[in-house]
Amino acid sequence: MQRRVLVKFGVTSLVFAGYGANVAQADNWKPSRRVTVIVPTNPGSGVDTYARAVSLGLAERFGVPFAIVNRPGSSGIAGTIETSNASPDGQTLLITSISTSLIWSMFSGSSVNPIDSFDIAAQIGSIILAVAVPKDSPIQNAQDLLDAARSNPRRLRWAHAGRGNITHIAGQILLDRNDVKAIDIPFKGGSRVRAAIMGNHVDFAVLGIQQLFGYENYFRLIGCFSDERYPLAPTLPTLKEQGIKKFDIGSNQIGLLVPKKTPIEIVKALEVASAEIVSSTEFADFIKPKGLVPDYKSGADAISDLVAMRNRLKPILN
Repeated sequence: MQRRVLVKFGVTSLVFAGYGANVAQADNWKPSRRVTVIVPTNPGSGVDTYARAVSLGLAERFGVPFAIVNRPGSSGIAGTIETSNASPDGQTLLITSISTSLIWSMFSGSSVNPIDSFDIAAQIGSIILAVAVPKDSPIQNAQDLLDAARSNPRRLRWAHAGRGNITHIAGQILLDRNDVKAIDIPFKGGSRVRAAIMGNHVDFAVLGIQQLFGYENYFRLIGCFSDERYPLAPTLPTLKEQGIKKFDIGSNQIGLLVPKKTPIEIVKALEVASAEIVSSTEFADFIKPKGLVPDYKSGADAISDLVAMRNRLKPILN
């Protein structure tokens, strides 16, 4: 994570030096009218924040509006399917959690997924997963949580953003790997998970770490799933640092996608533009108040990560 977050200065030249012919391909496409950007989450979500930051940059680069259309509900499936059926002409884009989209397709058996139904132009960010407890909870760290769950089997209640959501799968694997049992309580979205913690309706929760920024008086973060500490919460230890076994789902990748069969020059133009935008100071400044940081990857790298995730999860979700 930090390797890409910290490469903020001088990134553009490094990125373009690696593209070669791809830059020439990118120069061959420019939209002639407004582009629709479908975001299958509610306004104000982490995905939505990344989408708005990137869309502003794309509009400035290409000289046409990139209009956000929020399509929340059904774990983002409706908006994802809508985009997969759009014409592959660069006029309809999808910005979504590609990790959650992949996991949901495996969990539900849906044939629509980010690997087979889309071309990924770029990863534009990632949402780090974390474990939180109410502020007045006696649980102080990850080991306390596991000890409490073992002492009270199937008594602790934990919240996540819906069955099949990455927060559900990551949290359940964390419990299974450490041989503990707890009752999962699904909610529709991270903001409702946050409200459940604020109201002391659950004993702990797994959610995107950015959900907790600005609400620190109501929570205690006890660990994050990533291998490295989160740059905006440097005092929070990782689960790994605390010696806790977990499955390697540390973050929720956010991607910029186009329908399959979109011409390569369009995909490359969006990839090059995304690399420039995500490496900019303006982008980082836009998302930082929401507790988010830049995390760019090329389309090829993002797909490689997803394929690896799918291979890891097959024995668990099939």
